[in-house]
Amino acid sequence: MIKKMLMKWLIGKVLARIPGLIGKLASGTLKTTSLKTLLAGQVFERAFRQFTGKGEREPAEQAYEYSPHGSGKWTPPATARPWLSRIYKAEARHDMPENLLARLIWQESRYREDIISGKTISSAGAVGIAQIVPRWHPDVDPLDANASIDYAADYLTRLKRQFGDWPTALAAYNWGQGNVRNAQKKYGSHWLEKAPGETRNYVAQIWSDVA
Repeated sequence: MIKKMLMKWLIGKVLARIPGLIGKLASGTLKTTSLKTLLAGQVFERAFRQFTGKGEREPAEQAYEYSPHGSGKWTPPATARPWLSRIYKAEARHDMPENLLARLIWQESRYREDIISGKTISSAGAVGIAQIVPRWHPDVDPLDANASIDYAADYLTRLKRQFGDWPTALAAYNWGQGNVRNAQKKYGSHWLEKAPGETRNYVAQIWSDVA
C-alpha cells in the first residue's frame, strides 16, 4: 500500500508539469531548464520500475562508485567518503537496503562540515550529521558523528520494526513516530497523503533512490 501511495504522488507530480511544458514547447518559449524538468520524468519512470519490479534496469544504473555492494541507484557524494565505512557497517548490521542510511544522512545534513560540526543548527534544533534533536534523543551526542551514525541506524531500525516497512520508518524519522501513528489511526491507508509536504518529499526522494 505504501508503494502505491508513493507512486500515485510521484506520477501526480510529473503529470502536473506536462501541460505547461507542452504549451511552452508549442509557443517556442521552452527553456533548457524546463526541458531538463521534462526529461526528469525518466527518474519517475525508473522509480516505477523499482516499485513494481517491471522492466530491466538500464546499464547506466548498474554500478556506482563508493558502494561496497557493487551496485546501486544513488551515488554518495565525495564529502560522504570519511563516513561511509561506518555507515555501511551500520547498514549491514541492521540489514538495511543498500545506501538507505547514507541517503538519509545526505537528506539530513548533505554531509556539510558546518552542519556536522554543529556550527549550523536547524530551526527545529536538529544538530549534527544525522540532524538529531537533543531534547528528544538525550542518549547520544549529536556532535559525535560516528555515534550519531550508529544511533540513527538503530533508531531507524526500531521504527521499521514498529511500523513494518522502511518507507514508513523514514516518515517517522522525519515527522515523528507519534504523528505517523496518529495519522494512520485517523486516515488509515491514506495517511501519507495527509502528512506534511516535507515528509512526503522526504519519503519519496529517499526511497526512490534506494529501493
